[in-house]
Amino acid sequence: QVKSEPEFGGTMHMVTYDESAGTKSLLFAVNAGNPSTVDVIVPTTGKVVYTVPMPTRARRLTLHPVLPIAYIVYEKEGVVATWTWLSADGWNEDGSPKTTPKEIQKCTAAPDSPSPPEVNIPTNFVLDASGEFGYSTTRTAFVHGSPGPTAKIGVFKVDQVD
Repeated sequence: QVKSEPEFGGTMHMVTYDESAGTKSLLFAVNAGNPSTVDVIVPTTGKVVYTVPMPTRARRLTLHPVLPIAYIVYEKEGVVATWTWLSADGWNEDGSPKTTPKEIQKCTAAPDSPSPPEVNIPTNFVLDASGEFGYSTTRTAFVHGSPGPTAKIGVFKVDQVD
């Protein structure tokens, strides 16, 4: 077992890696603590080599299978954000990025114009194998007049433009 450095009271929600990078892949760990970050970690040592600050509490990170894009779930805002993200050759030997990842878009994970407004806390986001469709889940969406929580799955069509 390799311990990683983010044991500083943060809330690690998940870790992932770039499957297309093979043995060159770094780990990307979502820390939902305060401040929220995505930590870039060397898999063999657990050393955090770079930290990407998040603008709000992040919960999940999903890498696009083809495009240099990451989808990051902002739990408290109820959105899935699209970020520029680097492929394996976009990271320097020391783990720092050749260009800084940045947020480029946010999409709500709630149904269009819910009435009344729903509580919406997305918990996950996945892509199909082609990267053409994304799917989000939420754990606290309520439908007006229902006796309790209902399952919600958001379906997103991914535009494959530069």
